[in-house]
Amino acid sequence: MRNLLIGLLVSAGPWSLSATAESGIPGSAEPLTRLQIESYLNGRVFRFEVFGENKPLSGTSTWDLERGVVYGTYLWNNAKEGRWRRTWYLDGDLNCTKPFLREAECRRVYLHGDRFIQVTDGGAVHAILTPLN
Repeated sequence: MRNLLIGLLVSAGPWSLSATAESGIPGSAEPLTRLQIESYLNGRVFRFEVFGENKPLSGTSTWDLERGVVYGTYLWNNAKEGRWRRTWYLDGDLNCTKPFLREAECRRVYLHGDRFIQVTDGGAVHAILTPLN
């Protein structure tokens, strides 16, 4: 169960988070390039919320490209807390994370206001990252 929770993570503007997840990417959101992803995420801490799960999943993430890791805390179903860590790398314009003993997950990242939207291959919002620093 813990690996499943950790595998769900990551990766906006003045809109409701649930409305964003249901209605897709806001029209004014800009897709980020590899260099922009590196510049905006590397060395920063974010609060995240993951969508598309039957239980709420949120937490924090710290992105460290020099060490090739992203790590943080999670809160699942508003009850179970823990820590997580993944390998982090960029593949072209995709932001990729890889949990231990699982396949890598690569997603497009969009910027909307000061928030970042991670989007699945099918175009659904996977997660929203809000900067804490």
